[in-house]
Amino acid sequence: MKMFLATMLTLLVSSAQAAPSSKAAITDGPGSKASQIETNTPSTASEAKISRMIPHVGLLLSSYTGIDGAGAETKTGFEVGALVDLGRQKTVFETGVLYRQMGAYSVAAIGGDTISSGIEADYLSVPLNAKYYVHGQNQTSLVLKGGIAPSYLISQRAKSSNMNGLSGSTEDTRLSRFDLGLIMGVGGRLLTGEKSSLLLEATYYRGLTNAFETTNNAYNAAFGFSAGFAVEM
Repeated sequence: MKMFLATMLTLLVSSAQAAPSSKAAITDGPGSKASQIETNTPSTASEAKISRMIPHVGLLLSSYTGIDGAGAETKTGFEVGALVDLGRQKTVFETGVLYRQMGAYSVAAIGGDTISSGIEADYLSVPLNAKYYVHGQNQTSLVLKGGIAPSYLISQRAKSSNMNGLSGSTEDTRLSRFDLGLIMGVGGRLLTGEKSSLLLEATYYRGLTNAFETTNNAYNAAFGFSAGFAVEM
């Protein structure tokens, strides 16, 4: 994981340090004064503009990892939002806003009864990724990305039920309001037209901060499978 993120960040820094201009000297003839004309090539400022907007929807398989997250079973949710690419080279910066449904479930046998309980957590996330188009942006390409995603908890629910159909719920789950995690992903970009393309991705999210206020070793974790329809700007 660390080697992957280091490679992505190195590529991003390298593209940002590309020389922005070139100079050419022109003389009018013997004995005349030399005049210098500076011609500017596209600068990093233009490269930083939005190159595409990507409405995004995906499936999330979430759970908790860590010592205090042991025994948690996978919960199925979804994510939806919009992303943008900044830059027109092979390496771009990706950001946006995503609504994400996360949490986990568990099943336990207590006193001859089977209790099923689960936590449903809804987050607003802002991914901050370095994205690398292996074959460039002008053709169908393999895509690699990595970065971080700060998230804010907007709603939470804890539900439980037993084998007899009795159930209950509460909105006090003691989840932390803020979550920060790492993202790694791989996918493909398929050209569908002169100004449009389809992006298919598989990602893994691993929380770096504790998911709960009352535990010291339980972190969000999720596998994501998503699709986005990109519109070139």
